[in-house]
Amino acid sequence: MDADLEIIVIAAVSKNGVIGKGGKMPWHLPDDLKNFAKLTKGHPVLMGRKTFESIGHPLPQRDNIVLTRDKELKALGCIVVTSLSEAISLASSKGTGKLFIIGGAEIYKAVIQSANVMFLTEVDVEIDGGDAFFPEWNEPDWEEVDRFTQIGGNNQFGFTVRELHHVQNIKPIGTGSSGNGFCNLDNARNSDQQETMRRINEGGYCPFCGDNLQKNHSKPILFKGAHWLLTENQWPYPAAKRHLLAISIVHAEKLADLPVEAGAELMEIAHYIEKELGINCGAICMRFGNPSGNGASVNHLHFHILEPDPEKSDPLIFWIDRKKPSS
Repeated sequence: MDADLEIIVIAAVSKNGVIGKGGKMPWHLPDDLKNFAKLTKGHPVLMGRKTFESIGHPLPQRDNIVLTRDKELKALGCIVVTSLSEAISLASSKGTGKLFIIGGAEIYKAVIQSANVMFLTEVDVEIDGGDAFFPEWNEPDWEEVDRFTQIGGNNQFGFTVRELHHVQNIKPIGTGSSGNGFCNLDNARNSDQQETMRRINEGGYCPFCGDNLQKNHSKPILFKGAHWLLTENQWPYPAAKRHLLAISIVHAEKLADLPVEAGAELMEIAHYIEKELGINCGAICMRFGNPSGNGASVNHLHFHILEPDPEKSDPLIFWIDRKKPSS
């Protein structure tokens, strides 16, 4: 799976947050539609069933992916999927490196925290009676890198297109909430891990955020969804046959940092490890909070998926505090 897939939200929003009314966009902005086509052509686009029905046809020169709970849905010229992770995996296989999220409201809400880029058209109008709204988002988590404003022409209203890059899901230089760096050297299980963690703390970055993972992690990405990526643990527990990590894509240190949709995607990962990896016995474990007290080595939420090794006599133990052996 391509771990470098860029998830891009693209939407047009009124001054009071409306994106739709009666199943349609409540404005006519041909210049914005031209910009939409320019950005998305040649790349997969992901939409919900209602958005597909409002468009009425697949968008040309793009792989059209429709996300729906209805497994029997027929969408001519489109690929129908029933989960975000399936959509992301499919988009990765297309090889363009980008997936555009084009609506509607539920899908925007599901991906807004883990998206990399957002093209937001802010339409200079307030819409009465809107029935579809763009989700709330925290502007300080995003950096505006470009904008242009269009007034007049054949457009019904003026509008401004903003390109924003998500900076919240890459923890900036500094330290985690523990105040001692993003890695807790006391929780390292061997000298190689401790030395790697020491270098990471000196560099002042979170090892699980964005491209940072590839700096010190040599294991492949097995699965990537909207909220989690799955990989092998570089330093597995001694009694484990297999030891996997499900790592939050956005930087999260507290459970409240993640949306409830992230929990649903964990069940997709559980199905994946059973069906695709053949792990039918083991445990899924997670630490949260300050790593100086919970035993975690990295201050970034992640789950451990542990499969015991029946050929080893030692028990497979998951420690939740600092009172653990050094092996």
